[in-house]
Amino acid sequence: MGGATSASVAGGEAGMNATGTGASGAMGAGGSGGGVQQHVEVSLGEDHSCARTSSGSIRCWGADFYGQASPPDGVFDTFSTGSGFHSCALTGTSLTCWGQNNDGQTAVPDEAFSHVGPGNLHTCAIRASDSRPQCWGKNQAGETDAVDVELQSVEGGLVHSCGLTLQGTPVCWGDEGSFVNAPKAAFTSRALGNFFTCGLSAEATIACWGFPIAEGILAPPAGEFTRIDAGDSHACALRATGEVVCWGDGESGQLDAPEGVSFLAVSAGGEHSCGVVTDGSVLCWGQDALGQASP
Repeated sequence: MGGATSASVAGGEAGMNATGTGASGAMGAGGSGGGVQQHVEVSLGEDHSCARTSSGSIRCWGADFYGQASPPDGVFDTFSTGSGFHSCALTGTSLTCWGQNNDGQTAVPDEAFSHVGPGNLHTCAIRASDSRPQCWGKNQAGETDAVDVELQSVEGGLVHSCGLTLQGTPVCWGDEGSFVNAPKAAFTSRALGNFFTCGLSAEATIACWGFPIAEGILAPPAGEFTRIDAGDSHACALRATGEVVCWGDGESGQLDAPEGVSFLAVSAGGEHSCGVVTDGSVLCWGQDALGQASP
């Protein structure tokens, strides 16, 4: 990304960093740049982060030892970063993945897909031909044994995967402890962490279920929200007012969302969190030992 400044709001390994429009950060090779960039989407992995600009290019920063911070050039409609070390992006129904491929998680099948949700060591996507999920990569607990049901969205977690049916009902497969006690309700979106799952209901409230990997992780904040995302052992959500609220494990400052800032999008990573501010910049907080919170 073009420019020459990276504004640090708070230094150290667990600080808060921001990029103004046109600012540069720790970016892996392969990202697109040049001139002022407005970000519209952000998604975080274990120790790297990626964002999509309004022009459709993707830029990443943080650890790059598997190439996870080296996105391909191109124009993409949407993208998602798994909880480990890989990401996937869609242009129309053409799917591209990059990063760690030890277990075949970035080896995309010869199919057309309408939605993608990478996990830790596996990837799940919805086939455009029949709206059914297909998963590939490591299968530790059945997380790639996709259900034969039409879905509107799908996402991979650590050792489980979940999707939403056309009616909004969550269906999951893989490690059963990660989705035990799932509510019988309709949801508009869901987020998968390490052994837990959260969902945004049709009433805009949040419910979480599964294994309590961190204190308070299954007790989301009250109120109405528009977006939700889960990291390893914490989660963040966006209120309609633009306020970000995070809960769960906060040892590295990943819960310390800045106050008085209005966000358009938010994502939770391993031990860090990032959001797209209303001016198109990206702001991150939490663990930054590998530059994952320095966009």
